[in-house]
Amino acid sequence: MQRNLNETGRAQARSIGNWLRHKGVKWCRCLETAKLIQLGAVKALPALNSFYERIEDREPNINALKEFIPTQSTIKD
Repeated sequence: MQRNLNETGRAQARSIGNWLRHKGVKWCRCLETAKLIQLGAVKALPALNSFYERIEDREPNINALKEFIPTQSTIKD
């Protein structure tokens, strides 16, 4: 069962996003950030790499994500 965010959770998500933008955190720092958070093992997923400079990677990355996402189990309380 999915637990959706309530208004407090949505406000927190917006606040976190604003904080990350203000600090200049970008996706290229996500692996290091994930490791430093220390919530568990961190694995690189090339499908999440930026295709900003390699537009030819866009469709293959999107297709790889479409295959990857359904294989992930849901988080339980």
